[in-house]
Amino acid sequence: MGNPVRWLSLALCLHGLKSDLIVRISPPFPVFHNYSCIFPFMYDDIIYYNCISVRSDYAWCSIDKIFQGRWRYCTAEGEHP
Repeated sequence: MGNPVRWLSLALCLHGLKSDLIVRISPPFPVFHNYSCIFPFMYDDIIYYNCISVRSDYAWCSIDKIFQGRWRYCTAEGEHP
């Protein structure tokens, strides 16, 4: 079975990698799934009329006229889910 210290080291290393990945792919703000997108909305002093992918790998929209940290992901069609 091998040296238990090596297995423990491997387990700790993998756990560290997993937690690092979770931190990187987590949304920057909580997601509000049961709300509708608001268009247009302002984010970082820019007015948007569609879903955007600013600071994200996926399209999202604000659920407030002026972005206050409340948002949701958009569907592939550009409409709110």
